[in-house]
Amino acid sequence: MERGLLDFLCRACSCRVTVRGEACELRLLSAREMLALRREISCETFDDVQQRALFANASLLARALCLGGEPVFAGGGAVLETLGVGEINALVERYALLDGTMNPSGEDGRERIEALKKA
Repeated sequence: MERGLLDFLCRACSCRVTVRGEACELRLLSAREMLALRREISCETFDDVQQRALFANASLLARALCLGGEPVFAGGGAVLETLGVGEINALVERYALLDGTMNPSGEDGRERIEALKKA
């Protein structure tokens, strides 16, 4: 697909967020990026489920946060070194809301889904 068309399509799948006082773009990951993320997480060793979840969230943000088209963080480790747990959780909640807006669930109710279709 042509780069200009890809940029146009991806614009609708993002929102502006502030990370440490900097205005950034939080974008939805493609299916391919999500698969790569899952592979990355599966290669790591964790002591418990909470550590794995925190690393997964940090890695998600490392891929999803951009500034001027470039990643804000080099990887999940950089996110963990820079942001606190509360900040990570808040950004992941924002990502989940963005994903839910772009990909409504059948559990959302017919009225909400019809409203999204019309929008």
